[in-house]
Amino acid sequence: MHVHISDISPELQIPLIALVVIQLGLMILSLILLWRHRDDHILGLQPGVWFIIILCGQIPGPIIFLVCLKRHRHNESANQVFEQHAGQYQHSRSTHTTISSLYPQD
Repeated sequence: MHVHISDISPELQIPLIALVVIQLGLMILSLILLWRHRDDHILGLQPGVWFIIILCGQIPGPIIFLVCLKRHRHNESANQVFEQHAGQYQHSRSTHTTISSLYPQD
């Protein structure tokens, strides 16, 4: 069965075209972001798996990828903040130990 766009009523053509444009836009955006993060395992999945999810997932695939990428970025930034605070604690701890050894409290 072959359906041509002119066979569809004009009331349905506009939403269908909008849906196709949204789907292609989400897919293109997701593929660009995947390319930029191709060295990362986003939430434990390799980029090749995400590529298949984005292409085969229609609209939900790119949306799932974008949500997972946002969570991945959030986790990375939280880890960086934790490492900075841990480094500052370690630095202050070693400074305290050094001062205590130089000037013992009698």
